[in-house]
Amino acid sequence: MTRRASAKERPGAAGGSYAYPASMSSGVGNKPRRPAKEKEFAMTLRKYSRDEVCDRGAAIYTAQIKDLVEPQENGKFIVIDIASGDYEIAEDMLAASHRLRERRPDSVRFGGMVGYAAAYQLGWGLGRADD
Repeated sequence: MTRRASAKERPGAAGGSYAYPASMSSGVGNKPRRPAKEKEFAMTLRKYSRDEVCDRGAAIYTAQIKDLVEPQENGKFIVIDIASGDYEIAEDMLAASHRLRERRPDSVRFGGMVGYAAAYQLGWGLGRADD
């Protein structure tokens, strides 16, 4: 029968501290770094500023998609890959985003609501795009 280490002997247990090896340390609070894959994905998203994502997404919607989806899809959410122009429409934003991400994992996505100036609004009523 093997003996189990007591709380004092186990690193990180019952108030004990454990410093991660230097190869895993992020340098902040001794927390482990994210895996390389997550880090690479975060780096690809930084290619575009927020303003550029919004401008490109709105331009693609107006020039290429609007005439194809309005008015039959009004009120549904649309998510557009701003690099390829590929898009997905669904009843909720998260479902559309997940379906587009399945097809294009490295996509930079812009979201909105078909036929409306904004996808969400604080306060009363959501204004139509043609108002």
